[in-house]
Amino acid sequence: MSPDSQSALGLLQKVFQSPTQAFAEWKESESLGSQELRSLQWSFVVLAVLTKFFGNSISYLVAKFLFDEEGVVYKPLQGVLGVAGLYVILSIAIRFLDHFLIYHRERDRVEVWEPITPYFFSLAFLPFLSTSIFWILPNPIPLLVTAIALIYSLNLCFQATKIHLNWTNTQFFILIFKYLIYVMLWLMVPLLGYNIYRTVFL
Repeated sequence: MSPDSQSALGLLQKVFQSPTQAFAEWKESESLGSQELRSLQWSFVVLAVLTKFFGNSISYLVAKFLFDEEGVVYKPLQGVLGVAGLYVILSIAIRFLDHFLIYHRERDRVEVWEPITPYFFSLAFLPFLSTSIFWILPNPIPLLVTAIALIYSLNLCFQATKIHLNWTNTQFFILIFKYLIYVMLWLMVPLLGYNIYRTVFL
């Protein structure tokens, strides 16, 4: 394992043990950057696919041979695409949120513009992505753990902006509200194009 990989895993551990220290180290670190963070995120996506696959296989073996249930069909890929899509879409959305944060701060004329450390939100959502290991367990355990981790990661996002950007609750919720509007506007573009195409050509 490379030193950068060890540093990334150590940072992940500190996100759980001491989030404030983890954010401070990320802000001051010279060896860790967006590439290492992105590699860690995609590693969790791959882990989610593998654990879901093995989870399906284990569930089949338990139902077939341990409980001797009849009519059990082996579906190793069931839910794999959905789980992978969940982590991929959320990883991309959080990465865009990091960039949106920089744009939001730059456009704020009330305060003096000061460069900020990027990817605070990506770091805060590492606990959520780490739940990929729980998909090897039967439902609803992964869903419950994922929901708890989502709330925890959102709280870390709030704490990061509060501690390192000196934001108030209102400023944080305004950022999230603006970002949701921004995402919905972009999602409307392909839907509008499809509706125009269907109305004119179909």
